[in-house]
Amino acid sequence: MAGTRPDHCRSAQKICRHASGVVGSGDLRSRRRRSRTERVQTRISVRLVVDTNILVSALLVGTSLPAHLIMLWRDGHFDLLTAADQLEELTRVTRYPKIRERLAPALAGRLINELRHLAIIVADLPVVTICADPYDNYLLATAAAGAADFLVTGDKRDLLGLKVFKGTKIATVRDFLTMSGLLP
Repeated sequence: MAGTRPDHCRSAQKICRHASGVVGSGDLRSRRRRSRTERVQTRISVRLVVDTNILVSALLVGTSLPAHLIMLWRDGHFDLLTAADQLEELTRVTRYPKIRERLAPALAGRLINELRHLAIIVADLPVVTICADPYDNYLLATAAAGAADFLVTGDKRDLLGLKVFKGTKIATVRDFLTMSGLLP
């Protein structure tokens, strides 16, 4: 329906109202509620680009740190940014014979649909040519255009070596989860 928001957005509105003083300020219970809601509000405002290799890893091993990262996104702990290029890459990669023999097409399709409908789709990507692997430049462009706080990747050779790109920190899944206090 037009005008409806995901549940985590509705709760973020409630959080803003509580944090701005609607909740009474005198008793301890109100103070506890406010500090808890402020933590949730902070998590929701974090913007993340997740490399396709991390998304595929999440699909292949449901108990992995990448799978935990995707679960946290689904639970509204942060906003996930993506672009049409990534959706196309994910569709292509999940059709590779080596991946298909280990992954149910319905599982891949579900994630792709969730990305299309729940992630923030970044359009009008700038031209970026800094990465040694030209196929990774769209991730940096997505991060820059979407004002991402983090780009989460497992690409040690090309992306992780940059450390920061236009204000976006580049980190492994483990490092991001540790910095965010979300490591299981």
